[in-house]
Amino acid sequence: EAVAAEPAGPANVNEVLRLSGEEAQARRDAVRAELDALLARIDRLEADVAAFQRLSEDLALRQRAVARQAVVARGRMVERAVGAYVAGNDSEVEAAYSADPNEVEERSTIVRTIMAADQERSDRLLARRLDVTARLSRVLEQAAQGEAELRAARAQRARLRVRLQSADFALQVFAAGSEIVLTGFVFPVVRPGAVASI
Repeated sequence: EAVAAEPAGPANVNEVLRLSGEEAQARRDAVRAELDALLARIDRLEADVAAFQRLSEDLALRQRAVARQAVVARGRMVERAVGAYVAGNDSEVEAAYSADPNEVEERSTIVRTIMAADQERSDRLLARRLDVTARLSRVLEQAAQGEAELRAARAQRARLRVRLQSADFALQVFAAGSEIVLTGFVFPVVRPGAVASI
């Protein structure tokens, strides 16, 4: 049976405990088990957060690399387009003097094929960049959620450690033969040699 007094805060509750030694042991074991489970959860959360951080760094590097590749591919495509336009005009002039129209058509087909391949590569790089950006966004969101859970678990760990200290103290008091334990109370102490007024 525990009679609770006015609480001093969430981690340090004032209580007047009347328990048997077995009940005090069971109470202490329950707090210890809760703390052990929480410590295991904190270990998992720390590992998850570290993994998310490594993954986000890797994805950020990939995002920059794909962005650079996309810029280069786009620039190459523009250069070839300009070159094809200029060469295309020259071909038309040559075609006016050329006896073989098949040669002009063959050149045009080659230019169109090269331009289509450049456009396809540029589109693939853009799709990869969007995919990497979306993955990075999800990983950063998961990392932020993991960090928030980790902060909450660490705060809970501090409270459980206080409860465990209190349970250890109560167990020692009951083991020493007491029938009552006061926890969480702070009594004023007068300096040695001071005169207390009533």
